[in-house]
Amino acid sequence: NLDNGIIITNPPYDHRLKESNITTLYKALGDTFKINFKGFDCWVFSANIDALKNLGLKARKKTKLMNGSLEAQLHLFEIYEGSKKDKYETK
Repeated sequence: NLDNGIIITNPPYDHRLKESNITTLYKALGDTFKINFKGFDCWVFSANIDALKNLGLKARKKTKLMNGSLEAQLHLFEIYEGSKKDKYETK
């Protein structure tokens, strides 16, 4: 059981593979991050910007890149317990 770490993933974009339900795949990926990887930084590289929205997470950082001729983005998601307000609140 790790308390923190880094995950880097490049899930299917639905461009070549024609994944039957890319929305479900990205939602499941976001749910997996939230449930199993609290304390991790998760980097997701994708050319399917609409699919990235289905992760259900707010990116702390977004970087525009190219993957061949495809415009892509690399998003950083910090996975933590509670809300962002709780994370940065000082006591």
